[in-house]
Amino acid sequence: MKVSALLASAALGCALTCAACTSSSGGTGAAGGTLHSSSTGVSTPAVSTSPVSSGAASSGSVSSGGAASTSASRSSSRPSSWCVDGEITSAATANPEGAAAGHNSVVLTFTNSSTRTCVLYGYPGADALNSGGTVVAHAKRQLTGYIGGTYSGLTNVTLHPGQVASTILEGDIGDGSAACTAGASVVVTAPNLFHSTPLSGAPYVCDFVIHPVVAGSTGR
Repeated sequence: MKVSALLASAALGCALTCAACTSSSGGTGAAGGTLHSSSTGVSTPAVSTSPVSSGAASSGSVSSGGAASTSASRSSSRPSSWCVDGEITSAATANPEGAAAGHNSVVLTFTNSSTRTCVLYGYPGADALNSGGTVVAHAKRQLTGYIGGTYSGLTNVTLHPGQVASTILEGDIGDGSAACTAGASVVVTAPNLFHSTPLSGAPYVCDFVIHPVVAGSTGR
């Protein structure tokens, strides 16, 4: 009887110890973590999908926002016909078609300021900044929008020296809150280039979208 009592007592002690161990090691894991976003720094390169004229993969990854991630190297696999930084001058002009039903837009132009012929293909990148210089919206890339766009898909735009490609950057005022009207300026990157250009003026930043470049200065 004494031996049985001792064994029972030892088993009870072990069970209590294991229970304490289990309760002290429990936790909530990563579910309670807080995700922080940074508003400093403007994303730069605008990298399109694969070009029509080449099977080479473009450098950088495409995002659904106005800009793609920076490439570690300005890849030598890029088609030699593509325009490069220093050859394109970006600008923003008022859209002569104005605004409609709470939407407004600007025309972004990309002029070949070099001495050679080069090609732009795909989507520019665009970030809207508020008056304090903080990024408040990344332009989503899509073929068409309420005001502009193209139904012919992405095409190579060949630019001789002095020629212009363009696109329309547009937005919606939404409910008229500050969250939709916060755009004061834009930072723009021509397709497949890395250098970004700050420009004054921006459309509303709800439903903030940008379309592929087309030939000419109207965005159409």
